[in-house]
Amino acid sequence: MKTQEELNELKQEFETLTNKLKELTDEELKEVAGGSWVEKEEFKESGATIVHRKCF
Repeated sequence: MKTQEELNELKQEFETLTNKLKELTDEELKEVAGGSWVEKEEFKESGATIVHRKCF
């Protein structure tokens, strides 16, 4: 089981990565997401969950 400190660190890392992804251009986002099926506006509206929803 994760300690609260570990969970806080993971949360901070997730927020940092989410912010970095929001700053990407459409082309950069397509490269990170692995294809043209995630548009930047979709990502901005839904966040990282859009990748999960479209993959699974």
